[in-house]
Amino acid sequence: MVLDHPCSLRTDGVNLMPRLTVAEVRHRQPGKWEGCYNRFFLPAPFPGAEGPKQPSAAFFDACYHVSPEQLEAGTRQACLSDFGLNLLLQRRVHHFSRVVVPTFEFQNANGGVYDEADLVEEWCLDREEDGLKPLEAAAECVAWLREEEDGVKRQVLLRDPQRRSTVRRQMRSYLRELRKGTS
Repeated sequence: MVLDHPCSLRTDGVNLMPRLTVAEVRHRQPGKWEGCYNRFFLPAPFPGAEGPKQPSAAFFDACYHVSPEQLEAGTRQACLSDFGLNLLLQRRVHHFSRVVVPTFEFQNANGGVYDEADLVEEWCLDREEDGLKPLEAAAECVAWLREEEDGVKRQVLLRDPQRRSTVRRQMRSYLRELRKGTS
């Protein structure tokens, strides 16, 4: 499981960092959270888990650094929701400090980043249908997000929860126009 924050994964918004932090995921015995500071229990159903009797966890004391090539050679098994990401961050902070930060605080701090990651993924999937490679599509999306809209970069607008849906609508409209131009 990748543990790095979405902003920490990429050097320039497009290319992956040379070293990425991952945690080993393995099956664990059913039990309580109490005292399990070294792990993040994965929500069911996690791929590879055989129902609720085979719960899995990412172990913070079994972390490794991998290269982008190693990560890209694998297959994504699952993607956490915003709440799942917030729980992961909460557990990591708790693991390192024994401080419990409410998950909504992580959402307040990272909501725009989560939306940006979703927009880039949506853009890449859409543009892949037009024949673009993922890195080309990601670079195209990041360039579009960094363009100014009324004097403010769209990327900055994503920090404001009230503006996120507007940026998403603009993106979808722009992608439709791109598609019309290539067909």
